[in-house]
Amino acid sequence: MFESLFDVDEAASQAELRAVVEDCERLKSAAAAAQARATALWAAKRRLAELAAGVPAARRGKGLTSEVALARRDAPVKGNQHLGFANALVHEMPYTLAALECGALSEWRATLIVQESACLSVAHRRQLDEELCADRPGSRAGAAGGSGPRPGTSRPGWMRRPSWTGPRRRPRSRG
Repeated sequence: MFESLFDVDEAASQAELRAVVEDCERLKSAAAAAQARATALWAAKRRLAELAAGVPAARRGKGLTSEVALARRDAPVKGNQHLGFANALVHEMPYTLAALECGALSEWRATLIVQESACLSVAHRRQLDEELCADRPGSRAGAAGGSGPRPGTSRPGWMRRPSWTGPRRRPRSRG
């Protein structure tokens, strides 16, 4: 299916090889975004089908996480993480999903954003999502390439360091 796409020319220059690596990374990110959309849609369709079939609420969705893990060729216990990641991206974090889709963000970084924002309310999570990933499509700014808030913005209260923690320490190397 993709055999010719992934052929690596032995005579390629370093710049060409770097371009191949970058293209593959963008493809992986786009595939991860498509996988998240498909997983969230699969879960929604499963819920509707089971609701229509009269499956009791306590039994709806049973086994779906294992099926998701199986489809991803992963351990069955990882299915819940994959499903949660997909639902969070699709339903709560549209900017992170868009950045993943266009290749500005890797799946690993998107996973970190989803994991680290799991403790926030949906409203705060959406605000964080916009702060980190709402830059123009394809941009390397925000979570994809920098740290901290975008220029001209300040951190909302829930993102600021508590005053009792003191100044941020920056250890220096000795030697």
